[in-house]
Amino acid sequence: MNPGKLETAIKAVCPNIWGISINKIDDKATWRIDFGDEATEEEKAAAQAVIDNVDLSILDDVKFITKNTAYDRIELTHGKEKLNQVFDILDNLDRVNRRRYDDAQDIDCSNALVISMLQSIGINPEDILY
Repeated sequence: MNPGKLETAIKAVCPNIWGISINKIDDKATWRIDFGDEATEEEKAAAQAVIDNVDLSILDDVKFITKNTAYDRIELTHGKEKLNQVFDILDNLDRVNRRRYDDAQDIDCSNALVISMLQSIGINPEDILY
C-alpha cells in the first residue's frame, strides 16, 4: 500500500494537514485526515470529498523504472531527436526540480512532472513508463 498519492491529492485541496491514516483499505470509513489548525471548513470538506470519490487504486504501490531505461525507450520508439528534446527540458528545469531529478536513480511512473514533460513533446507516457 502506498498512501502518498492520496495524501498529495488531499493536499491539493487542503494543504494544511498533518497526515492521513488508513485502517482498512476497503473501508473508507476507517480513513482519517489529521487537519492542521489553519485548515478551513471548506478545505476540510474538499479533502473529505477526495476520499469519498477516490478510486482505491490510488493506494497501489508505485512503479519505478531507471532513467536509463526511460531514455532507451524514448530513443527506440521516438528517435534521438525526441530524446534530445527531453534533455533540453531537463536542462531548463527550475533548481529544485532539477536537483530532485538528478538525485533520483529511478523514475516514478506516475510522476506528474515526467508525464507532463513527455506529453509536451508528443510522447504518450504509457509508451515509456511501464
